[in-house]
Amino acid sequence: EELERRLRKRAQDSEAVIARRLEGSREEIRHALEFDYVIVNDRFEQALDELTAIVRGQRLRRAVQSERLKALIEALLA
Repeated sequence: EELERRLRKRAQDSEAVIARRLEGSREEIRHALEFDYVIVNDRFEQALDELTAIVRGQRLRRAVQSERLKALIEALLA
C-alpha cells in the first residue's frame, strides 16, 4: 500500500509502470524469507539505520577482520 501511495503521489509513472512495480514488489516479498536480512522501507530513517547496521556487522565478521588485522594479531602474539 505504501509503495503504491508513493508511486501515485510522485505522479511520474503510467498505470502500466505502477502495476509492474507493484508486481515486482510482491515477487520480492514472496522470497523474503530466503534472505539473511529483511528491511522494510516504510520509514526511511529506520531502514537506513538497519542497512547501516548490516553493513557494519558484515565488515566486522571474523573472516573479514582476521584478514584485515592479520599483521596486527601476529605482532601482538609475538
